[in-house]
Order: sequence, then structure tokens, then C-alpha cells
Amino acid sequence: MTMTIEQIGAMMADFVQIGYMTAVKAYEPTSDELRLKDVEKWCRATFTDYKTLLRLIKAGIVRSYRKGDSRNSPLYYSKAEIKQAIINARLSRYITEDNIR
Repeated sequence: MTMTIEQIGAMMADFVQIGYMTAVKAYEPTSDELRLKDVEKWCRATFTDYKTLLRLIKAGIVRSYRKGDSRNSPLYYSKAEIKQAIINARLSRYITEDNIR
């Protein structure tokens, strides 16, 4: 099997989006931060697969961080890191399903 032109176009758009999100993270780091309680809502709003994200978090691919020193400080995630991990997982799936040669 091979990839369709739509799949290639979607993947290119995703990589452009990652580039933009990385630039935003570099210039405005606070706009890239996402609290743990808001992750699911953000995933729904951006059509990001939340179940895949949970698997990536469990595997340690997507990591959280705390802004404060306290144990009760909220956990934060990077939107750019989440999007990049999801797209890399999708690309890996294409490769393992032998859609890319």
C-alpha cells in the first residue's frame, strides 16, 4: 500500500503547524503552556486524539512539568510537544503499516 495524496497533504499541514507552534513557544512560552485539567478540552478543540495522548504520556514520551516547587503546583504540558508526539505516532503507524516505502 501507499499513502494517498490527502494523507501526504495532511501530514505536511501537520508539520507546518508544528513549526508554527514551536516558533510561538520560543517567542511566547506562556501561550504554549496547558494545564493538566485543560488538556482534554484542548484536544477536543484541536481534533487531537486524546486516547493516543494518554498512551504517550503513560509511555513517557509526553512529559509534564511543574512551575512551582510545591507538590500541589499544577502540572503543565506543552501544546507543541503534544502535537509533535501525536504526529510522530501517526507517522510511525503509517510506517509500520507499510504505507510509506
